[in-house]
Amino acid sequence: MLVLQVLEVMDSIWKRNQLDCCLSPYPVLPMGTKYGMIGVVPNCSTIFEIQSEGGKVGTAVKSLETTFINRYIKNHAGSTKKYMECVDRFLMSCVGYSVATFIMGIMDRHNDNIMMTHDGKLFHIDFGHILGHGKTKLGIKRDRVPFVLTEHFLCVIGQGRPVSKDSHEVTKFKKLCCDAYMMLWEERDLFLSLFTVMQSMELPELTTEADLDHLKSTLRVAFHSGMTAEAKNFFSEVFDEAFNGSWATKTNWFFHAVKHI
Repeated sequence: MLVLQVLEVMDSIWKRNQLDCCLSPYPVLPMGTKYGMIGVVPNCSTIFEIQSEGGKVGTAVKSLETTFINRYIKNHAGSTKKYMECVDRFLMSCVGYSVATFIMGIMDRHNDNIMMTHDGKLFHIDFGHILGHGKTKLGIKRDRVPFVLTEHFLCVIGQGRPVSKDSHEVTKFKKLCCDAYMMLWEERDLFLSLFTVMQSMELPELTTEADLDHLKSTLRVAFHSGMTAEAKNFFSEVFDEAFNGSWATKTNWFFHAVKHI
């Protein structure tokens, strides 16, 4: 619930700065220590469910081909005009969740924890691992990139075409991500205060000062207000790392699909 509340704060900051990242912060109502109610996001599927539409054999294979999300959006759009609107929504939602998941250190980003609406909005679910507390397998971190930016996402951003890091589409996407990050960086003290207050709630991954180190790092809390260029350069490097590491996420999605078919 903490993550969803912080997402709403981020969304408010972005909209105040005329940036609509098309987030889907669904409502959650705790009703006890082990149960509660989750609001329904209509007309959506997990990435894994979208992969599974071709049957069990095709599910794992689709992790390796890059067009199935774009094809899903196009099939639901029905017309070129609506498809372009869906691509715009996908782009902006990808901006928002890329920046948000990076800052909060949200881990375990496999293809059952990311969803798509029929009208192109991407959104994340299941926030059981935050502040960089990721899972490992045989001593290897499963989440090896700052945020999820796969070739499947880039295919949608490129409207079905492969795109390079220097392409117009990726350059635009990177600028939007940097702008979104900088808007939150300006409010870094607010986010640090929110997470500091929540330490008393005894959340499993937010109990000590050391747990806040990830947030201090991603928000570059040590940078003073005059260091905007340094903060922007920092996130630019983070973006490049995510772009160059897209193969790692695609590999994770493949093995997740193999395990669950």
